[in-house]
Amino acid sequence: MEKIAFILALAVCYSGAVPVDENSGISRIINGGVAGSNDFPYAASLQLTSEATQPLRGHRCGGVLFTRQHSLTAASCLHDVVNGTPQMIIAQAYQVFAGARFFNETTPDRVRPVANFSIPDNFIYWSRLNDIAIVTLVSPFPATAVTIALPAVEYNPVDFTECTVAGWGGMNNSAVASQQLMFARKYIYNQHMCTLVFNPNLQMLNIMPTMLCAASLNSVTTSCQGDIGNALVCNNTLTGILFYDQNCGPSTFPELYTRVNNYTTWIRTVSRSSSTFAPGAFMLLLLSVLIFITA
Repeated sequence: MEKIAFILALAVCYSGAVPVDENSGISRIINGGVAGSNDFPYAASLQLTSEATQPLRGHRCGGVLFTRQHSLTAASCLHDVVNGTPQMIIAQAYQVFAGARFFNETTPDRVRPVANFSIPDNFIYWSRLNDIAIVTLVSPFPATAVTIALPAVEYNPVDFTECTVAGWGGMNNSAVASQQLMFARKYIYNQHMCTLVFNPNLQMLNIMPTMLCAASLNSVTTSCQGDIGNALVCNNTLTGILFYDQNCGPSTFPELYTRVNNYTTWIRTVSRSSSTFAPGAFMLLLLSVLIFITA
Protein backbone atom coordinates (compact mmCIF):
# COMPACT_ATOMS: atom_id res chain seq x y z
CA MET A 1 0.00 0.00 0.00
CA GLU A 2 2.84 2.37 0.88
CA LYS A 3 4.51 1.64 -2.47
CA ILE A 4 1.30 2.44 -4.35
CA ALA A 5 0.91 5.71 -2.47
CA PHE A 6 4.48 6.67 -3.30
CA ILE A 7 4.06 5.98 -7.02
CA LEU A 8 0.74 7.84 -7.26
CA ALA A 9 2.20 10.86 -5.55
CA LEU A 10 5.43 10.86 -7.50
CA ALA A 11 3.67 10.52 -10.86
CA VAL A 12 3.08 14.28 -10.85
CA CYS A 13 6.36 15.30 -9.21
CA TYR A 14 8.93 16.77 -11.56
CA SER A 15 10.28 20.25 -12.04
CA GLY A 16 13.24 21.36 -14.12
CA ALA A 17 15.89 23.89 -13.14
CA VAL A 18 14.71 27.14 -14.65
CA PRO A 19 15.19 30.80 -13.74
CA VAL A 20 12.60 31.76 -11.15
CA ASP A 21 10.02 34.50 -11.43
CA GLU A 22 9.95 37.46 -9.04
CA ASN A 23 6.47 38.82 -9.64
CA SER A 24 4.44 37.07 -6.93
CA GLY A 25 6.15 37.94 -3.64
CA ILE A 26 8.71 36.32 -1.36
CA SER A 27 8.87 32.55 -0.97
CA ARG A 28 11.20 29.75 0.05
CA ILE A 29 11.78 26.03 0.59
CA ILE A 30 8.18 25.12 1.33
CA ASN A 31 7.44 25.15 5.07
CA GLY A 32 11.14 25.40 5.82
CA GLY A 33 12.80 27.48 8.52
CA VAL A 34 14.66 30.77 8.20
CA ALA A 35 18.42 30.20 8.15
CA GLY A 36 20.41 31.81 10.93
CA SER A 37 23.26 34.20 10.22
CA ASN A 38 25.96 31.53 10.54
CA ASP A 39 24.00 28.36 9.79
CA PHE A 40 24.86 27.73 6.12
CA PRO A 41 27.69 30.10 5.12
CA TYR A 42 28.76 27.70 2.36
CA ALA A 43 25.39 27.91 0.53
CA ALA A 44 25.64 29.42 -2.96
CA SER A 45 23.26 30.77 -5.59
CA LEU A 46 23.89 30.54 -9.34
CA GLN A 47 22.52 33.76 -10.83
CA LEU A 48 21.98 35.30 -14.25
CA THR A 49 24.26 38.33 -14.36
CA SER A 50 21.90 40.37 -16.55
CA GLU A 51 19.29 40.21 -13.76
CA ALA A 52 21.70 40.89 -10.89
CA THR A 53 20.11 44.25 -10.06
CA GLN A 54 16.63 42.78 -9.64
CA PRO A 55 15.34 41.76 -6.20
CA LEU A 56 15.92 38.04 -6.81
CA ARG A 57 19.28 38.58 -8.53
CA GLY A 58 18.43 36.25 -11.44
CA HIS A 59 18.60 33.17 -9.18
CA ARG A 60 18.59 29.95 -11.20
CA CYS A 61 19.85 27.15 -8.96
CA GLY A 62 21.44 26.40 -5.64
CA GLY A 63 24.99 25.32 -4.97
CA VAL A 64 27.70 24.92 -2.34
CA LEU A 65 31.23 26.31 -2.03
CA PHE A 66 33.86 23.62 -1.53
CA THR A 67 36.81 25.92 -2.24
CA ARG A 68 36.86 29.70 -2.42
CA GLN A 69 36.95 29.43 -6.21
CA HIS A 70 34.67 26.46 -6.84
CA SER A 71 31.12 25.44 -6.11
CA LEU A 72 29.06 22.35 -6.86
CA THR A 73 25.61 22.28 -8.39
CA ALA A 74 23.53 19.88 -10.50
CA ALA A 75 24.61 19.35 -14.11
CA SER A 76 20.96 19.34 -15.21
CA CYS A 77 20.69 22.87 -13.81
CA LEU A 78 23.22 24.02 -16.39
CA HIS A 79 21.13 22.92 -19.37
CA ASP A 80 18.12 24.30 -21.19
CA VAL A 81 16.04 22.04 -23.42
CA VAL A 82 15.76 23.59 -26.88
CA ASN A 83 13.59 21.76 -29.44
CA GLY A 84 13.84 18.61 -27.35
CA THR A 85 17.64 18.74 -27.06
CA PRO A 86 19.47 19.65 -23.84
CA GLN A 87 21.94 22.46 -24.46
CA MET A 88 24.48 23.71 -21.95
CA ILE A 89 24.03 27.33 -20.89
CA ILE A 90 26.80 29.89 -21.37
CA ALA A 91 28.88 29.98 -18.21
CA GLN A 92 30.03 33.56 -18.66
CA ALA A 93 26.43 34.79 -18.44
CA TYR A 94 26.27 33.75 -14.78
CA GLN A 95 27.67 34.65 -11.40
CA VAL A 96 27.78 32.94 -8.01
CA PHE A 97 26.44 34.63 -4.88
CA ALA A 98 27.60 33.23 -1.52
CA GLY A 99 28.34 34.06 2.09
CA ALA A 100 25.06 35.79 2.92
CA ARG A 101 21.45 34.98 3.77
CA PHE A 102 19.76 37.82 1.90
CA PHE A 103 19.99 38.72 -1.78
CA ASN A 104 20.06 42.42 -0.89
CA GLU A 105 23.54 41.99 0.60
CA THR A 106 25.19 43.22 -2.57
CA THR A 107 28.75 43.91 -1.45
CA PRO A 108 31.48 42.84 -3.92
CA ASP A 109 32.67 40.16 -1.49
CA ARG A 110 29.40 38.26 -2.04
CA VAL A 111 29.63 37.78 -5.81
CA ARG A 112 32.05 36.25 -8.29
CA PRO A 113 31.61 35.84 -12.09
CA VAL A 114 31.70 32.31 -13.51
CA ALA A 115 34.65 31.22 -15.64
CA ASN A 116 33.43 27.78 -16.73
CA PHE A 117 31.38 24.71 -15.91
CA SER A 118 32.69 21.13 -15.69
CA ILE A 119 30.41 18.09 -15.84
CA PRO A 120 31.22 14.36 -15.91
CA ASP A 121 31.70 12.91 -19.39
CA ASN A 122 29.07 10.26 -18.63
CA PHE A 123 26.36 12.67 -17.48
CA ILE A 124 22.99 11.77 -19.04
CA TYR A 125 20.44 14.57 -18.91
CA TRP A 126 17.22 12.58 -19.24
CA SER A 127 18.10 9.92 -16.64
CA ARG A 128 19.91 12.41 -14.37
CA LEU A 129 22.79 9.93 -14.17
CA ASN A 130 25.97 11.58 -12.84
CA ASP A 131 24.04 14.79 -12.29
CA ILE A 132 26.72 16.94 -10.71
CA ALA A 133 28.79 19.89 -11.93
CA ILE A 134 31.71 22.04 -10.84
CA VAL A 135 31.36 25.80 -11.20
CA THR A 136 34.76 27.47 -11.48
CA LEU A 137 34.87 31.18 -10.68
CA VAL A 138 36.98 33.83 -12.38
CA SER A 139 38.58 34.69 -9.03
CA PRO A 140 38.32 33.31 -5.48
CA PHE A 141 36.03 34.66 -2.82
CA PRO A 142 37.90 36.49 -0.03
CA ALA A 143 39.70 34.58 2.70
CA THR A 144 36.72 35.13 5.00
CA ALA A 145 34.51 32.93 2.78
CA VAL A 146 33.38 29.66 4.38
CA THR A 147 33.61 26.43 2.41
CA ILE A 148 32.62 22.85 3.16
CA ALA A 149 35.05 19.96 2.74
CA LEU A 150 34.44 17.22 0.20
CA PRO A 151 33.43 13.86 1.70
CA ALA A 152 35.76 10.89 1.86
CA VAL A 153 35.31 8.45 -1.01
CA GLU A 154 34.05 5.77 1.37
CA TYR A 155 31.54 8.06 3.13
CA ASN A 156 28.08 6.48 3.31
CA PRO A 157 25.59 7.76 5.93
CA VAL A 158 23.26 5.17 7.43
CA ASP A 159 19.49 5.20 7.09
CA PHE A 160 17.68 7.86 9.16
CA THR A 161 20.78 10.03 9.50
CA GLU A 162 19.48 13.56 10.06
CA CYS A 163 20.60 16.13 7.48
CA THR A 164 19.85 19.68 6.37
CA VAL A 165 19.33 21.31 2.99
CA ALA A 166 19.32 25.08 2.43
CA GLY A 167 18.48 27.26 -0.56
CA TRP A 168 16.63 30.18 -2.11
CA GLY A 169 14.11 28.16 -4.15
CA GLY A 170 10.45 28.92 -4.75
CA MET A 171 7.45 28.25 -2.54
CA ASN A 172 4.84 27.11 -5.03
CA ASN A 173 4.08 26.62 -8.70
CA SER A 174 4.45 30.35 -9.32
CA ALA A 175 8.21 29.61 -9.21
CA VAL A 176 8.94 32.60 -7.02
CA ALA A 177 12.37 32.48 -5.43
CA SER A 178 13.12 33.58 -1.90
CA GLN A 179 15.04 36.72 -1.05
CA GLN A 180 16.31 35.05 2.11
CA LEU A 181 17.98 31.70 2.69
CA MET A 182 15.67 28.97 4.00
CA PHE A 183 16.40 25.44 5.16
CA ALA A 184 14.69 22.13 5.86
CA ARG A 185 15.65 19.03 7.82
CA LYS A 186 15.84 15.72 5.97
CA TYR A 187 16.76 12.16 6.81
CA ILE A 188 18.52 9.53 4.74
CA TYR A 189 15.88 7.33 3.15
CA ASN A 190 16.42 3.61 2.72
CA GLN A 191 17.97 3.01 -0.71
CA HIS A 192 16.11 -0.24 -1.36
CA MET A 193 12.75 1.32 -0.55
CA CYS A 194 13.54 4.30 -2.75
CA THR A 195 14.35 1.92 -5.60
CA LEU A 196 11.02 0.14 -5.11
CA VAL A 197 9.22 3.48 -5.31
CA PHE A 198 10.85 4.82 -8.47
CA ASN A 199 12.12 1.97 -10.67
CA PRO A 200 8.84 0.09 -11.42
CA ASN A 201 7.24 3.24 -12.81
CA LEU A 202 8.23 3.92 -16.42
CA GLN A 203 7.43 7.60 -15.95
CA MET A 204 9.98 7.96 -13.14
CA LEU A 205 13.76 7.91 -12.98
CA ASN A 206 15.65 4.71 -12.28
CA ILE A 207 17.51 4.87 -8.99
CA MET A 208 21.21 4.16 -9.43
CA PRO A 209 23.92 3.56 -6.79
CA THR A 210 25.28 7.06 -7.43
CA MET A 211 21.95 8.49 -6.27
CA LEU A 212 20.80 9.16 -2.72
CA CYS A 213 17.27 9.46 -1.34
CA ALA A 214 16.28 11.83 1.45
CA ALA A 215 12.87 12.64 2.91
CA SER A 216 11.36 15.31 5.14
CA LEU A 217 11.23 14.81 8.87
CA ASN A 218 7.96 16.70 9.29
CA SER A 219 6.18 15.37 6.15
CA VAL A 220 5.51 18.85 4.76
CA THR A 221 8.80 20.53 3.79
CA THR A 222 9.82 20.11 0.18
CA SER A 223 11.87 21.76 -2.53
CA CYS A 224 10.65 23.84 -5.46
CA GLN A 225 11.91 25.66 -8.57
CA GLY A 226 15.32 27.13 -7.92
CA ASP A 227 16.24 24.51 -5.32
CA ILE A 228 17.94 22.13 -7.76
CA GLY A 229 21.64 22.15 -6.90
CA ASN A 230 21.10 22.63 -3.16
CA ALA A 231 23.51 20.74 -0.92
CA LEU A 232 22.44 17.98 1.46
CA VAL A 233 24.68 18.09 4.54
CA CYS A 234 24.71 15.27 7.09
CA ASN A 235 26.84 15.31 10.25
CA ASN A 236 28.56 18.44 8.92
CA THR A 237 29.58 16.45 5.83
CA LEU A 238 28.69 17.35 2.25
CA THR A 239 26.57 14.39 1.22
CA GLY A 240 24.37 15.12 -1.79
CA ILE A 241 23.40 17.59 -4.54
CA LEU A 242 19.67 17.88 -5.18
CA PHE A 243 18.63 17.03 -8.76
CA TYR A 244 15.00 15.90 -8.41
CA ASP A 245 12.43 17.58 -6.19
CA GLN A 246 8.75 17.20 -5.41
CA ASN A 247 7.47 19.98 -7.67
CA CYS A 248 6.65 22.31 -4.78
CA GLY A 249 4.01 20.06 -3.21
CA PRO A 250 4.20 19.11 0.50
CA SER A 251 5.10 15.45 0.52
CA THR A 252 6.38 12.60 2.66
CA PHE A 253 8.15 11.16 -0.37
CA PRO A 254 11.89 11.21 -0.96
CA GLU A 255 13.86 13.72 -2.98
CA LEU A 256 16.82 12.57 -5.06
CA TYR A 257 20.40 13.71 -4.64
CA THR A 258 23.65 12.86 -6.38
CA ARG A 259 26.04 11.13 -3.95
CA VAL A 260 28.99 13.50 -3.75
CA ASN A 261 31.43 10.91 -2.39
CA ASN A 262 31.20 9.01 -5.69
CA TYR A 263 32.74 12.03 -7.40
CA THR A 264 35.24 13.24 -4.79
CA THR A 265 38.28 12.10 -6.79
CA TRP A 266 36.96 13.67 -10.02
CA ILE A 267 36.06 16.91 -8.23
CA ARG A 268 39.52 17.22 -6.68
CA THR A 269 41.21 16.56 -10.02
CA VAL A 270 39.15 19.09 -11.95
CA SER A 271 39.18 21.82 -9.30
CA ARG A 272 42.95 21.66 -8.88
CA SER A 273 43.61 21.83 -12.61
CA SER A 274 41.14 24.71 -13.10
CA SER A 275 42.36 26.88 -10.22
CA THR A 276 43.80 30.21 -11.16
CA PHE A 277 46.95 29.46 -9.19
CA ALA A 278 47.44 25.87 -8.09
CA PRO A 279 49.29 25.40 -4.74
CA GLY A 280 51.74 22.99 -6.38
CA ALA A 281 52.67 25.48 -9.09
CA PHE A 282 53.09 28.22 -6.53
CA MET A 283 55.49 26.17 -4.43
CA LEU A 284 57.50 25.28 -7.52
CA LEU A 285 57.74 28.94 -8.50
CA LEU A 286 58.70 29.97 -4.97
CA LEU A 287 61.43 27.34 -4.87
CA SER A 288 62.77 28.53 -8.23
CA VAL A 289 62.91 32.14 -6.97
CA LEU A 290 64.72 31.11 -3.81
CA ILE A 291 67.28 29.13 -5.79
CA PHE A 292 67.81 32.09 -8.11
CA ILE A 293 68.30 34.51 -5.19
CA THR A 294 70.70 32.11 -3.45
CA ALA A 295 72.71 31.67 -6.65
